[in-house]
Amino acid sequence: MRARREARGVRLESRVLVVAVVLSVFACAEEGGNLEGSLGEVYDLSFETVRARLYPSDLSIEYVNEHGEAVVRLTARRVPAELTDSSTFDLTEGGDITGASGGVSIPRLREGEMSLSAYAPEEGAHVRGSFSALFLAGENEFDLSGGFSATIELVPPR
Repeated sequence: MRARREARGVRLESRVLVVAVVLSVFACAEEGGNLEGSLGEVYDLSFETVRARLYPSDLSIEYVNEHGEAVVRLTARRVPAELTDSSTFDLTEGGDITGASGGVSIPRLREGEMSLSAYAPEEGAHVRGSFSALFLAGENEFDLSGGFSATIELVPPR
């Protein structure tokens, strides 16, 4: 009897572990992101959604507010097929971080880096990654970092 109870306990623990793993996989696949840093002291970083747009010559990750403004737009100016799911990209050299919130433009990028942990250059693929950056506003320097997870939308050439 005791052996059956112990066996049931092991099976229950195994099931709980499997459910926890499955839930964590789904949680990792959720879309969204986060922004944090001292830049928020001088610039509104509020956003509702994150979207990923793949153009013929670049990848753009956009943190979009309730008014449809891209308050933060990370742009990797590179042929999308050159990027991989383990790319780390210098945004200062071959990209940019731009944006506007309430008619106010984001300060000038001083340096920045973006890393991808999931990426495929195709419609409907999932992109996930993070970034960190420094901005200049007058004599002051501000930091910003964040993470993102979104489904890629292909934007055809014009």
